[in-house]
Amino acid sequence: MDLISVSAGYLVIVFFLGLVYLCLGAYWFIEAAISISLRFEVPKLLVGSIIMSLATTSPELMVSVISVLKGQVGLALGNVFGSFVANIGLVLGVAGLIRPIKVSYIIIHRQIPFMIAALMVLVISSLGPYIEMWEVVAMLAGLVGWLIWLVCNVQGDEGIPDMSLDCAWWVTVVWFVMGVASMQWGSGLIIASAESLALVFGVKPYVVGLTVVAVGTSLPELASGVYGAIRGESSLVLGNVLGANVLLLLLVLPVIFLTSSTHVVLSDKLFDYLFMGLTSVFLWLFSMGFDQEWEINRYEAVIMLSVFGVYQFLLLR
Repeated sequence: MDLISVSAGYLVIVFFLGLVYLCLGAYWFIEAAISISLRFEVPKLLVGSIIMSLATTSPELMVSVISVLKGQVGLALGNVFGSFVANIGLVLGVAGLIRPIKVSYIIIHRQIPFMIAALMVLVISSLGPYIEMWEVVAMLAGLVGWLIWLVCNVQGDEGIPDMSLDCAWWVTVVWFVMGVASMQWGSGLIIASAESLALVFGVKPYVVGLTVVAVGTSLPELASGVYGAIRGESSLVLGNVLGANVLLLLLVLPVIFLTSSTHVVLSDKLFDYLFMGLTSVFLWLFSMGFDQEWEINRYEAVIMLSVFGVYQFLLLR
């Protein structure tokens, strides 16, 4: 879609239209994923960590792949790094304001440390001249190992999601297909409009990816986070966010590296790594709790939202 010659106002409309398609597609996709999980009685933490996170990360994956194929690697990388910070600072911040988020032992001692370890591996890999193939393979291997560990170690006593299953199997299939198609169409609109807006306002595509596109593609996580907080489903909320961030690091980034026609250099992304690490450490500390309650309370949620706000301000100033 060629939007280079149209007005900025029209580009904004196209961008938000793309977000509507993207979020609608993500909603259908999430409904299909949860429906499948209920049929097979999958525990809550697995639903959030694998099924819902795969569904809610699909917009980031779609946007990133289309961006790379169009030669906008910076936009794809910005989308990944910005979404990582938004998932913790924005999504958990808003969810924690609605209701304090209870944190289980496995999340504190296994899930969060693994996410931080994956981030540290990325930072170390970025110190080289470019990301090499063996590093991509190592990331994908880490993802497979994480998925196998989750399936083998998360016990059924986490409980099955408290949701009703009142649809036929063919409805689930329709939701799934419509969700994928809608997300693909929405991603195309977002990329085309964001690319043109960057040219109109003289903003680097990487910054557009870190801010507007990242927040836009994190809306499915935000929607599921708000829904889960209202329902008091802390395992779903945290599992979704942590799972999505692991997928961003160990699935979406490797896909970007593999589809890019040129070597991807990350040695200049230390500013973004700083905030990715800061939000991750805050999440770990708040989860353990200075009050020994193992929950993210409203005061801590405000701090996480503030860190996200500072990050966005520094990017756009």
